[in-house]
Amino acid sequence: PSNYAGSIGNEPVVAPNFNLTTINGKNLKLSDYRGKVVIVDFWATWCPPCRRGIPDLIKLKRKYGSNGLEVIGISVDTDTKEDVIPFVQQNGINYSVVYADASVTEMYGGINSIPTSFIIDKEGNIAASYQGLTSMSVYEDQIKKMIAK
Repeated sequence: PSNYAGSIGNEPVVAPNFNLTTINGKNLKLSDYRGKVVIVDFWATWCPPCRRGIPDLIKLKRKYGSNGLEVIGISVDTDTKEDVIPFVQQNGINYSVVYADASVTEMYGGINSIPTSFIIDKEGNIAASYQGLTSMSVYEDQIKKMIAK
């Protein structure tokens, strides 16, 4: 597909590892999720398309979590950081939410618009990336292929 983050030649692009603080104050490292398919979603509480996409991410986590899917929401809220925890609770977000720092947005190409999401395969490579609201079926097609491997 044209939205594939893909590779240069046949070299897969390794997803940059990060160590960020969850809304519960714990550390979350992407490298701890090796062996799982991971959707990394950059979002903010004040972003209407992000808010529309979150119920799909909740459904995907519910449907495929037992098959090895993880979702990590990276909140880019800065001035609205205090809104993140109530937002997560009100929306019943069932996946890990961490706070972005300058280095993680930089490592992922300088996130220019949100939502921006990356699908990371079991080996830790970026399999696909999407800017803007992405339909659940697009994620699901990717996830099913990668979980089956």
